[in-house]
Amino acid sequence: MNKLLLVIDAQRDFLDGSLKVEGAPQMMDELAEYIKSHDGDYTLKVFTQDWHPVNHSSFKVNGGIWPVHCLQHSDGAGIHTSLVEAAFCTQGECVFLTKGLNSYTEEYSIFDNEPSAQMLQKLVEDHHIEQIDICGVAREYCVKESLLGAIKTFGAEKVHLLDRFVAAISDEHALDDIVAKYKIG
Repeated sequence: MNKLLLVIDAQRDFLDGSLKVEGAPQMMDELAEYIKSHDGDYTLKVFTQDWHPVNHSSFKVNGGIWPVHCLQHSDGAGIHTSLVEAAFCTQGECVFLTKGLNSYTEEYSIFDNEPSAQMLQKLVEDHHIEQIDICGVAREYCVKESLLGAIKTFGAEKVHLLDRFVAAISDEHALDDIVAKYKIG
């Protein structure tokens, strides 16, 4: 079976930076070990990244609700090191997709960014992906919206949630209704 691992926003600013999610660094290190122990299971590993300009409207200094985070080309926008190492030392192609580039638009989901969504759809088609395993940071926002986008785009039967590798800001149950409604594991 051709499988895709879709890792949502496992970026340094969400793990130990300006918008730190408690427990996320350890969870992403465990995900890195999972990737290594499942070498050969994934045809494709895709990492999404917030890639914000300094004047992004979601930042508090610009009238938004979030601290400045994941600035384009900054250290904080980088993917957690152990994940990058695990991804590149195992079989399967690695791809990095960005979102949140437009200063005036919030893009919690990778599917909200048209070029990245189109690239992801093409990758799924070209690699004949039969299962998409989703995980990452943060459960209530970017993982939730990307999970819904994947269900809408590819169908619930193709989507699987790797729940033990999904870090929450404050609501561990943010995905319960979606999991129950679409019967995804």
